[in-house]
Order: sequence, then structure tokens, then C-alpha cells
Amino acid sequence: MQENNFIILATPSPVSHRTAEENLGLAYLASTLRDGGYDVKIMDGWLEDWSHEELSKQILANPKPLFIGFSAYQSNMHLAIETLKEVKQEWPDVPFVAGGFGPTFNSRDFLDAGFDIAVLGEGEDVLPLLAQYFQQHDVSLPNIKNIAYKDEKGGLLYNKLSPLSVLLDDLPYPARDTMQKAIDRRTPVHLSTARGCSGSCAFCSINAFFKLSKSRKYRTRNISSIIGELRELQSKGVKHIKIIDDSFVDGKRDGKWCKDFAQKLAEQKLKFMFRASIRADKVDDEVLFNLKKAGFFSFSCGIENFSKSALKRMNKGAKLEENLRALDLFKKYHIYVQAGQILFDHETTMDELKENYFYMKKYDWIISKGVFTEMFAAEGTDFTKQINDKKLLVSGEHHLGNYKYKILDQTVANVHDALKKWHGFRLIN
Repeated sequence: MQENNFIILATPSPVSHRTAEENLGLAYLASTLRDGGYDVKIMDGWLEDWSHEELSKQILANPKPLFIGFSAYQSNMHLAIETLKEVKQEWPDVPFVAGGFGPTFNSRDFLDAGFDIAVLGEGEDVLPLLAQYFQQHDVSLPNIKNIAYKDEKGGLLYNKLSPLSVLLDDLPYPARDTMQKAIDRRTPVHLSTARGCSGSCAFCSINAFFKLSKSRKYRTRNISSIIGELRELQSKGVKHIKIIDDSFVDGKRDGKWCKDFAQKLAEQKLKFMFRASIRADKVDDEVLFNLKKAGFFSFSCGIENFSKSALKRMNKGAKLEENLRALDLFKKYHIYVQAGQILFDHETTMDELKENYFYMKKYDWIISKGVFTEMFAAEGTDFTKQINDKKLLVSGEHHLGNYKYKILDQTVANVHDALKKWHGFRLIN
């Protein structure tokens, strides 16, 4: 009997106002599995604009796979579970694997819903072993690290978490099955040049995600590897790229590294329009001068707040003065900046709101993101542990991976609620 080598990797649309983009996580997993001889199909419900019902139908139109892997994060967790239930009705014997931020921090929810395996952390080391396990090769489930599953009695089992062994330069370039679909939707092609972040923001799921494996919080690719992938992308007609690193400049990357990167792009006659994210405390004149030469026209920057006391509560690496310096330099180099902002948390005061109002008026040219949003209390983060210890959680239930909590100052709570209602009114009128 011929061995089943067919694997489906899928993701449903998230609850989001954003334009659909590539899922580079699935692309890396697909190329890794293909290197192992597997036939992999990527099914992206977001890029295809499929409802979870349509995604289920599209999955079932395929031959029965060895297993189905789902990419799930906070904003599509419940839709991944709904898709699972619909497909399971037709394929009850097909194994389902969930990976990403959602299953890593909410593994019980996924396993209780019917997923067979939850991958904790990165999946490039794990999925080839799971494929061998499902093929009944000489691989046992207890020996596969970084997974959670249920025993025969329904009890949850968590295998040992190992340090991340994946060296980014050893990974094959990501599969580009869905790239043209992204281009057709007029969204930039994604590129990953590093993983993780050296920061320790209290609210950050990224920080919590990489801390799980007790390895380096920030890993980078060599410039030669990045340039090689960019050559391939340019040969395919790609012009606009969004670098999805949590911060493009971090670790040992500095102004000199940015200069080397810009020079190598010029030497190879590689011309792109780049977007990326960057930490405010990593922005300086030399960095932006060279990145502007390299083709960067826009950055997302987690300013988060203009109050020193709020930044301290968040455990932000950047101080207020560094935030202001970064914004001044973005303006100097005519670089668009989307400033992530978090105005509310459990201890926000009216004085802090006034400080933010002052600086938001001063820097009225920035594109503000999340102005009316409270600091997320995501599973696994230091912030969620803090407010749980202070008994401020409204309930033990989370919504899209985030818990609700009390704002202690009632006047601030009233302002928060009023802004939320006003924002909702503006969106529907």
C-alpha cells in the first residue's frame, strides 16, 4: 500500500479590518515539509476571502490527507475551531494539528475542541516528526518535544519544551504558493529576516512565545541569505515588500549593518520599496539614513504611550525621550510612521491621558494605531499574570485570546468607554 504523503496546511480568515496578507509561517512549514518529500497544499482562507464554511468545503474537495495543520492566532482562534468541527464530520479519522500563538498559549481550548496535537512554539522541527508519527514510522509521540495532546483518558499531556534548534539560515526559502494572490490584492510580499525581539514588554505575546523555549529571544539571518531571497523575488517581478520581523533593527544590527545591507542591495541592483517594524530605541540618524537609501519608506513603531509612568508599567525598552527622538528622525527622513499606541491599562490616570493628548497634538502627522485600545491581556504574558495576581480580571474567560480586566480609576474607565462607543459609532456611520 502506497504511503500517504499529502498534507494540508490551512488558516481561516481572522477577525480584522486589515487587508489580507501572506501567511509566511505556513510558507516556511510547507517548504520544510517538501524538503522531506511531502506533498503539501496551502489553503489560506484570508487571502482567498473564504468564510470558515467555505474553507471547510475547499479542504474536503481534496484527497484525504495524512494530517491537516492549522495556523491559528488570537484573531482567528474560534474560526479555526469551527472549521475543524465541520471537516471532522466528514473526516473523523484525519489527525488535526494546531500551531501558532493561539495553540501555544491556549492549547487546552484547541485540544478540548478536537485538535489532536497543539504545537508549542515554532513548528519547523516538529511537523516533520509528526508526519513520520502519523505514517507509523519509528517515532513515538512522547519523544516529540514542544507539543501538547491528550492521553487515552482525556488528560492533557505536555511534552518537554526544548531550545529552538532551527538556525534561520538553514531553513529553505518559504514556499510562495500564495504570493501572486497577495500581489493581486495589492498587498506587499512578505519577507522574514529575523525572529523574536530582545525587548521585554509586559504585554507582548512575541516575548512570551520565544521565552517558552528558553533560547535566544532574537535570531537573525545572514545578509547573504537575505540578499539571495531578494534576488529570487525580484526575478519574479516583486517590487513591494513588507518585512515582518518584530523589529528589523535589533540585536547586533546597527547603523553599520544597515549601511552594509544598503550597499549589497545596490551592488546586486536590487530595488524594492520596503516596509518594516522597528523599535524606537533602535532608531538613530545613521540607521534611518542608510535604510532610506536601501528603499525603506515606511515603518511601524511601537511608541505605545507618551507618559513616562505608563511606559514604565509596560516595561518598555524605549524611554519617552527615545520615542520623541525616533519620531523626529522619521520626519527628518520623510518616512511614514504608523505609531502603535496603547492609552489605557488598569492603572491609567487622567494625568497620563493629558500627557498623551499633548504629544499626539504635537506629532499630529503620525499615523496612530490603537488609540482607543486598552493594553491586551493575552494568555502567557507578564501583564496578564500581574492583573490576575491583583484579582482585576473581569472573568476567567478570554475573548480572541485576550482577557478583560478592570480600569481602576472610574473617570478613566468612563473616558475609555466613551471613546470606544464614539469609535464604534464612527465606524458604522
